Amino acid sequence: MIKKIPIIILTRDEPGFLKICVDSIVNRTDYPFEIIIVDNNSKSSDQLEILKDISVEHKVIYNDKNNWILGFNLGLAYVKGSEHLDRNYYVLTDGDIVVPLRKDGVCWLSFLTDSLNNKFFIGKIGLGLDISNLKKSPNLAKAYKDELRYLKGKKYSNFVLAPVDTTIAIYRSDLFVHDEFLIYPGHASLVKPYYYVFRTVDVYQAKHLGWRKYKKITSSDLQSLHSKIKCFSLFSAYMDPNELKKAAFHYRFLYKIKLLFKLYWAGKVAFFWGKYIIKKFPRNFNEIQSKMR
Repeated sequence: MIKKIPIIILTRDEPGFLKICVDSIVNRTDYPFEIIIVDNNSKSSDQLEILKDISVEHKVIYNDKNNWILGFNLGLAYVKGSEHLDRNYYVLTDGDIVVPLRKDGVCWLSFLTDSLNNKFFIGKIGLGLDISNLKKSPNLAKAYKDELRYLKGKKYSNFVLAPVDTTIAIYRSDLFVHDEFLIYPGHASLVKPYYYVFRTVDVYQAKHLGWRKYKKITSSDLQSLHSKIKCFSLFSAYMDPNELKKAAFHYRFLYKIKLLFKLYWAGKVAFFWGKYIIKKFPRNFNEIQSKMR
């Protein structure tokens, strides 16, 4: 019997998107899966009501604070205590994603899982994003430029070699150089040297609903934005300039002085790499040299 793949959704105050995201997974996925939602201390009453409805059929974990991607680790802890779930692969996604339709009768999760099963050098695959509407919006010019840049990487079959954040991706459980599968700021720099990270291209493209938030902002959105800036400054995360420029001056200033936090997380990345290299020196060092070549 095939065990279910855990799909962990991280969300905060996005009631307009979350139900669409969950419904798309339920209606467009044939491979066995289980949805685990981690809510990062939402304040929206609409969001909390939707989470209450969703919890009837899916696992919902409430975080008592907003700590950005560290929230994924609450979902991972739940998975590690669940024998019925597959702990070889994890799907992580934000709550503003719509998964693609089936192609030739094959759903997106079957395609990603089969790809990892058959291509052992791939450690992580992200779904490419539908950018057809980006070109028409001046507010999304940078996002459009970034997505085009990702498509210029080396092609392999239906994939392109490109960085992938937590938008939506499938991960091997042994992807990172630290001993267990956990998500930290800077986790993209912690991929083992013999694994490559790809995105799908042309096939199985997801929709990123969150881009719609860049068009206009209300007073309640502004409060949420300021909370996000505080969180992203603490964890040295990247924020799109289109969002940042809508914030009050002192929040923009806070984001600009996040260097100390960035040094802390960079130090943690260096610590994990040092531990990885020392543990089986010189083999791991040779792996790194080989990857660089």
